Amino acid sequence: MTTSPAPLVATPGTGALALVLLLGLLAACGGSTISSADRPTVFKATDAGFTAEFPSKPQRTAKTQDTTTEVRYEALSAGAAEDVIVQYLASPAPLSGVTQTLLDQQMDGSASAVSGTVVSRANLTFLDHQAEDGVIKSPSGHAIRMRAFFVPSGNVQQYFVFSGGAATLSAPHPAYDRLLATFRLTP
Repeated sequence: MTTSPAPLVATPGTGALALVLLLGLLAACGGSTISSADRPTVFKATDAGFTAEFPSKPQRTAKTQDTTTEVRYEALSAGAAEDVIVQYLASPAPLSGVTQTLLDQQMDGSASAVSGTVVSRANLTFLDHQAEDGVIKSPSGHAIRMRAFFVPSGNVQQYFVFSGGAATLSAPHPAYDRLLATFRLTP
């Protein structure tokens, strides 16, 4: 299962990007070509400024559209039971809007991109930043857990979205939980 945000920075084409990423998450729940290793991997993403433990070695993709750069790291758990993603977006444009409203729009946009429903959401502080957690149920019953937050950094607006996909709402998400527990921003 692959999740992705509908990026909240105002750049053209970001809605299509969100749809592609969310559809990828749903496809991964049913099987994927991403290789799955049985060993968790502590990974340092120097280009996105974080370290975290993934269920296997993550695959990296990157693209730049206009002035926004997206870097995405994705890994499957053993047996492809769970897919986890860290998506990082960086834009020199300032954040326009109220942070909470933008986080709400992220969850709603992600659900809409897969014709799903947000079945729960919670506001929290994550690494000293305002964040929102959400659970999305797709029409096929797949579950997508998400966390989104912004990190102001000089002249760049950084935006992170974590996604964890599993086959059902009741399925455990241990790889996603471990990713959240081990995620750290790095200088």
